[in-house]
Formats: sequence, structure tokens, C-alpha cells
Amino acid sequence: MNQTSRAACWIAAASAVMFPGPLMAAGPDINAVRPDATLLQFPDVSARHIVFVYANDLWIVPREGGEARRLASPPGGESFPRFSPDGQTIAFGGNYEGNRDIYTIPIGGGLAERITYHPAAESLCDWHKDLGLIFHSNGRAGLGRMQQIFTVPPEGGLPEQMPVPYGANGAVSDDGRWLAYTPHQRDFRTWKRYRGGMASDIWLFNLRNQTAEQATDWEGTDTFPMWHGNTLYYLSDGGPEHRLNIWSYDPRSKKREQVTRFADFDCKWPAMGPSPNGTGEIVFQNGPKIYLLDLRSGKANAVDIVIPGDRPTLRPQLVDYSNYVNAGSISPTGKRVVVEARGDIWSLPAEKGVTRNLTHSSGVAERDPSWSPDGQWIAYLSDESGEYELYVTQSDGKGETRRLTEDGGAYRYLGNWSPDSKFIAFTDKTGAVYLYGMESDEVQKIATDPWANQPTLSWTQDSRWIAMNLATESTGTGVINIYNVETGELTPVTEPMFNCGSPAFDRAGKYLYFTCDMNFSPTYSSIDSTYIYDDSTLILAAPLTEEVEYPWMPESDEEAWDSEEDKSDDAGADDETTDEAAAVDVHALQGTWEGSYMGPEGMFPPGGISFTFTIAVNDDGELFGTATAEGESTALLDLTFDEATGDFSARTEEEGMSVSISGHVDGDAMEGTWESSDLGISGEFSATRTSTENDADAAGGSGTSDEPVEIVLEGLHHRAILLPVGSGRIGNLAVNDSNKLLYQRDGDIKLFDIEDREKGEQNVISGVGGFGMSADGKKLLVFRGNGGAVISAAPGQSMSKMIPTSAMQGSIKPREEWSQILRDAWRIQRDFF
Repeated sequence: MNQTSRAACWIAAASAVMFPGPLMAAGPDINAVRPDATLLQFPDVSARHIVFVYANDLWIVPREGGEARRLASPPGGESFPRFSPDGQTIAFGGNYEGNRDIYTIPIGGGLAERITYHPAAESLCDWHKDLGLIFHSNGRAGLGRMQQIFTVPPEGGLPEQMPVPYGANGAVSDDGRWLAYTPHQRDFRTWKRYRGGMASDIWLFNLRNQTAEQATDWEGTDTFPMWHGNTLYYLSDGGPEHRLNIWSYDPRSKKREQVTRFADFDCKWPAMGPSPNGTGEIVFQNGPKIYLLDLRSGKANAVDIVIPGDRPTLRPQLVDYSNYVNAGSISPTGKRVVVEARGDIWSLPAEKGVTRNLTHSSGVAERDPSWSPDGQWIAYLSDESGEYELYVTQSDGKGETRRLTEDGGAYRYLGNWSPDSKFIAFTDKTGAVYLYGMESDEVQKIATDPWANQPTLSWTQDSRWIAMNLATESTGTGVINIYNVETGELTPVTEPMFNCGSPAFDRAGKYLYFTCDMNFSPTYSSIDSTYIYDDSTLILAAPLTEEVEYPWMPESDEEAWDSEEDKSDDAGADDETTDEAAAVDVHALQGTWEGSYMGPEGMFPPGGISFTFTIAVNDDGELFGTATAEGESTALLDLTFDEATGDFSARTEEEGMSVSISGHVDGDAMEGTWESSDLGISGEFSATRTSTENDADAAGGSGTSDEPVEIVLEGLHHRAILLPVGSGRIGNLAVNDSNKLLYQRDGDIKLFDIEDREKGEQNVISGVGGFGMSADGKKLLVFRGNGGAVISAAPGQSMSKMIPTSAMQGSIKPREEWSQILRDAWRIQRDFF
């Protein structure tokens, strides 16, 4: 998820605990906890009672305060309860039948009676002694997004629209003469001190002579009109406090006057009541309290309300953490993964093994886990100190946990480890890039993106260079930069004309791959003159030095002819070619062998399982190779060959399981037997040689170079070549153990071999949300929906073996979680808004 969307979710969650003091306070009277008034919404008051909504239920309490009583609890939430003029019945918005309609219920409880039946939701405004229930709703006529005001008898019937085209928050004076309303409303929006075009004013409509006048003209918000006699009361932020307060308006003198002067929080959800002596009062919410405003004295007093109950949501809760997996990292060989789930760091087996919660913290958020390439450490960010700091813990859960940084002041993101596990790269919301040295215990700032973007980082295999995409200050387009860890020099290597990103070094020290938005093929609209540039991203490969040979040269189809001299020269050249071909010494096992092996019936498919042997010979005449089946590759160990008989032998070792291979080669044909003594099974195999190429990389000999990586920075961009994979929405570039490029194209993972252009773009897996690659380049961690899997970094994969998450069970303490959510919400508000 991007950070803005994530922030919105956390801020919404934190609104439920914006004032956590009473809920967090320890005390013996846990069953009489006074909940925050931010959770007591939509109050109304009669001569004797206050009704309000709490925890999605309807509650009633004496107007003097005290212990509240639950009155109604339909599914979902209730809204805007209003007392009848005699105070004996309450109308409210509820959803007993799956749609938000208006219902009535006696104050003593009983069967709720449905009043409205329209599919559109109604918002109750008032209960008038003559006109009945007044509400506003949309979707009934005219513009579907605009509200209209209606009345309906309290016994039910067909609603009647009031004689204004559009409106909300309707209130009719006691004598039935004036309708006060707002043409529209934005009362549920939290954009405070709003001055835009949707700022609401209050209008008065004379129901007798059908004339209208504007009652307020403040450029901010005027809303929620309420009548008491001939005086109109309403909410406005027009005072010097610029908070929503109660105001009054006299239609005869046109005088407006501020009644309350709250300076910290807005007054919300006001409703008019008669008061016991008939002088009138208004109930409303302000900050952590519900208040009653006496209209005669102008004084507002808080109402002390107690919610009874057992507080089941405050008790420790058993939760399934697997429903909250948010990010993950794969171990160096893909045997395990580490994930962030509901603020804890979990270590999970790829297939079988122990599930471990490494942090166990309800009141602390740990996130962005990353496994070190040497397998020992898991790095992550934690706000245990109050700000997000960098921590490491031993990956098996048995060792120490260390806090590495102490200066967190801006929201951070964990990057990745250096291949030698000596450095951790991380960034923050300002666009700064940092390196933490595990040996020096020092943090070094190495770069800053002037547009505060989060750059993608890629290390060379020798941990000496870092590539990153940084925006140019003037245009914001991404430029690939390379940082020399030894000298501290940062050098831009691409031009700012096109937006470049997602850099990835290969493992052989030959190429730097990166994306570039340089395919401009507009899609034109068929009905107007608009157009868009879609699928603009291409992939380029830049040789790191001038000595790197291009994998292919530009091709051009041209007509050619032979002169008389050429014909005579060709006759002698044929003999030379024959002699040169005869001189090439091809080893009997060298090349690519494709075939199938058979096994016990019932365990193997009828046609056997396809496999590929890739065998090469080094300069010393030693044989080495790999065996690949069903996307899994493993080394051919102890590979020997008898030239006299044509017999060979080898073995494979995978997760402690050994398979012995014996066979015979006759030209381009191979056959033999295999045996697994661990499983007590055996079978036969046969194969045909499809290539005699001595491909050391494919055979597992040099996919990853151990030599220091040399980079000629000057002219790197001009050496780049375009990969023939087509444009699209492309990103997340990485290189696997056999030095093949993997990348994300929409929801698919693709693979391209720069040394084998003919195969083109190959599909690894479809329908996944990104991937992470193991340090050895052999495995990928992929997610689809709520589930993840570890697959091979090779074509033709599936998520047939999901990561087991059934053991991700644990206990959380809700009040500790709520406190952390509040801190996180305000931290995000501080850093991003």
C-alpha cells in the first residue's frame, strides 16, 4: 500500500481512542468506566432523558447523567436519534432489515417499528409536533448526489418532499412558518476551518408565502439549524476561535450572536430540547464531554455519563495474525520467511517447521523485516522508543535483540542488506538514504532525493557499489545514481530527459538493469481530443565497463551477392571450415540434455517427469552441472565420466536428501537409472542432447562472480541497450542465481535471459502482488491475497505449496494496541500532513 492510504487507515482507527485516558486508567471499578465522549455520538435531549449512540447501539440516560441503559442494538450502527414532542418515543436511523431506514421505539424499550422503506439511506433531522419526522435523503429525484428534505408521519406512510429543490439539516419553527436548512451538508467531513465552495450557509424558507432568504453569509461553515421559539440556533466556526460553536440568529433583527466559546474542540451533533422548565436547552458533543447548554443563562455544563457492562473488547484477545500479514522478506536460501503481522515480526517455514513470534508486543509496532544474507540477523523498524528506530534480532529467536539507531525523527523505511551483511540501507520520508555499519556501529547519510521520494536500492555482489534512483530537483524525473561505498562518491549515470528507476545489478558484474519511461505511444479518445501515454516503461541494460561484449549486435536484413573473386575464395574456405569444425573438441557430456525420468507407479505421472541436465567443462577439464525439474534446480555433485565405456555417475543433495544417478552416453543419447536410498525408491531415465554449448553460467559454474566489480561511470548511459521485452507497467527488477533478469509486469513476474535472446520474455508466475528474492537468487517470496508461497526463480511456477500460517495465533492487549495506534496516527499526521 502507498503511505498516504495507510496513514488514512491508521488515523481512522485512532479516532476511536483520541483521548485514551479513562479507558487506560487502572482502577477497581472496571464495570463503570466512563467512556470518552468522542464515542458518545448524536445526542438528543427531552425534558427527562438524553439519548445517544455508543458502540453502534442506542442508549438512554437521565438528563442529569448517571448510568446509561442500552435501548436498541440492531446490526450495524444507529444514527441521529430524536425524541418525540412528548418525550415518550425515540425515532432513529437503523438497519434492522439490511438498509438504513427510520425506526421508532418507546423510551422504555420494546419492538422497533419501521417508518421508511426507500433503498436510499435517510438522515433524521427533527421530530416536529405538527409535521412529524423531518429527514433528508438523496437518490430519490433530480441529482442523485444531492440531498432533499422530506417529512413522514411517525406512524409511517409515504414521505412528502418539502418545497425546496435541495437541502439538508432541515428544522421547522414551532409555529410551522419557517423552514431552516442548508442547501447541502458536509458535516461528516473532517476538513476543519473549511473555506471552499462546499462551505454551507443556512437559508430560511417561508412555508406560508413560499419566499426564501439567506440567514448566514460567513465564508466558513454554518450548519445544523435548530429552532427555539422565534430564535434560530446553529453551529458556526465564524468566531475568533475558528471552532464550531453554538450561535443564535434573530430573523427579525437579522442579528447574529455567538453563544459558546470553546477554543479547543468543535461542538458537534447539536440537538434542541425543551429543558425541565421549558426555557430550552441544547445537547452537543465537545471534545471528551457531552454538554447541556441552558439557553436562558448561556452556560454549558458537562454531563457525567457511565456506560455499564463487562467490557469484552478491553480483555486480552486471541487473534489470528495470519489475517494481518503486511510485508515480508525471504531467508538467504528460501527455507524460511519473515513477515510483519499486526505489528509483530514472525518467522515462518517455507513448508514445514516451527512458527516463531520474534517480538511479542501489543503496544509496540515492528515493521519492514529484512533477513541478512548470512542468515544470522533479521533487521526491522520498531517504535518502542516512541520513534521508529532500527533493530536487529537473531533469526532463530534465541539470541539478543539490539537497537542500532537512536535519532529517529522522521518516518523511516527499511531498505536492504549489503550482500556481505556488513551494512543495512534505510531511508526516511524526507528522501534521505542512510547506511548503518554493523562493524562500525555508525550511521552515514549517503544521498537525499530532493522530491522526498523513496529510492530503490541495489547492491553489487561485492558490496562496493549501490545503485539508486533519485529525482532531479528541477523536473522531478528519476536519474540512476551509483554510490561508491569505499570513497563515498555519488555519481549520476543517466540523463534527466527520461524518468528512470528500479535499478538492479546483475550477479556477474557485467550489467546494470534499470527501467526508463521513454515509450510515448498515446492512446487517443474516440469521442474527444484527449489522450494518455500508457505502458511507457522499457527495460535497459547498461554494460558496467567498455570491455563487456554486447550480447547481440543490431540486425538488418540486406540483399547480398557474390563477385567472381568471392566464389573462388569460397571454395578454399569450405575446406578450412571443415578443418576448424573437426578441431573443436566437444566433451561427450558437454551441453544441454532434455529428457524424463520414470518412477514407481502411483508416485509418478504415466509419462514421467521432465528434466534438464546442463553440463559444462572448465579449463582444467573438470565437469560440473545442474539438474532442473519442475522449476527446481540443484547441482550435479561428484560428476564423473569414463571415456572408454561412456558411463557416468553423479548425485544430487537437497535438504539432506540424496539421489544417486548412473548412466551411459552414446552420441547425443543418454539413458540410465536413479535411486533415492532415503526414500527407498528408484527408477530409470533417458534424455537427448539438444545443445553442445559449453554454458558455464547455466551449468552453475559462474552465475555469480567472486571478482571485484569494476564500473566505468563515464558514458554508462550511452552504453545501455534496450531489452526486447516490450513496454508496459514494469518494475521491481532483480537478478537470479543464473544471472537472469526477473521483473514485475502488472501482476505477473517475468524472466528474461540477456544471453539467450531467442527465448524472449518468459512467465514465472501470474496474479501476484510483487516478489522478494532470496540472497542466493534461487527462490522468490510471492503473495496472492492473504497467502504467500516460496517458489523457484525460474519460469513455470505455481503457488501449489503455500506458506503454513495456521500457527500464527497469539494474544493481544487491546488497550496497549490502541495506545500505539494513537501514537502512530499522530506520527503519520506530523510527518506527512
